[in-house]
Amino acid sequence: MRALAYERRRLLGLRSTWLILAGALCASAAVAALGARQAAPGVLSPDEAVRLVTAAVPRLPVQLTALAAGVLGALATADEVRRPGLTASQVRWVARLRLLVGKLVLIGAAAAVLAVLTLLLDTVAAWSALPPGTSTPRSLAPDLIRADRHLLLTLAAFLVVTVATGWTGVLATALTRSAIAGLLLVAALPTLVSALIVPSVLELLRRAGSLASPFAVSQVTAVAEPLAPALLLFAACLLVQARRRSF
Repeated sequence: MRALAYERRRLLGLRSTWLILAGALCASAAVAALGARQAAPGVLSPDEAVRLVTAAVPRLPVQLTALAAGVLGALATADEVRRPGLTASQVRWVARLRLLVGKLVLIGAAAAVLAVLTLLLDTVAAWSALPPGTSTPRSLAPDLIRADRHLLLTLAAFLVVTVATGWTGVLATALTRSAIAGLLLVAALPTLVSALIVPSVLELLRRAGSLASPFAVSQVTAVAEPLAPALLLFAACLLVQARRRSF
């Protein structure tokens, strides 16, 4: 609990935290509104509506919100490297591990809140910018989302991707001790995982009969791309921290 309180004060005390959160929300809403203005007349398909409310940009490895969470995690960890606040307690491996877990919990919570706020704000922005003659699908009504398992899984995948990318930013920066290197890993690792690891995982799941539809394949791919790097980096951080004398 002491590590969480320390990390909360440190995270909320950084000016960059609020600038990143505000910039991510504004940029995401702008992308959603721009995409809505370009929508064709008629009823949007559920997939198109989900792309609007998550502000998905085709050429980016993850959504803007997830990238912002990665930047937030990287800068928060880089600030700890530059200005360590617990120098005396960082000598012990357990204390440094507790500090790392505290950062992951706080960044994960901030990323989850950012993802929820993004969905709410992008929904309002997209709905306000829809051209005349275009409407959202009835399946995206709040009372029907709970009954649509595919939509629930898609929105849950967006939340997981955002949190996992925030963790990747923390872990990559803790491993390299450089915000720039951490941000480069945040941008590059999802693409590398998609090319090298995801095809093998999908093939194993197909053989086991766990993937019965293209929707399942897309959701597994979307979640595995940021989550696999976070798990690998966490294992690497555990080993590296055991050999270091500071965070």
